Amino acid sequence: MRQQARKEDIKLDYDHISQLNKAVFRNVDFDELARLIPQLRRELMLIASKSELKLMESQYNLRKK
Repeated sequence: MRQQARKEDIKLDYDHISQLNKAVFRNVDFDELARLIPQLRRELMLIASKSELKLMESQYNLRKK
């Protein structure tokens, strides 16, 4: 993820996660991803430890679109 972020000049923050995901899947073969799963798990655990999920009512959630 970090390599693709650097390569495509994408910020490593929540606002750009969708763009980063697309860049990773566009540029990495499945065989490479399988090899990277342990590293990906560590990075996802880091993201999870720094973030907090909040339940929202649907009317408020729909306003973001």
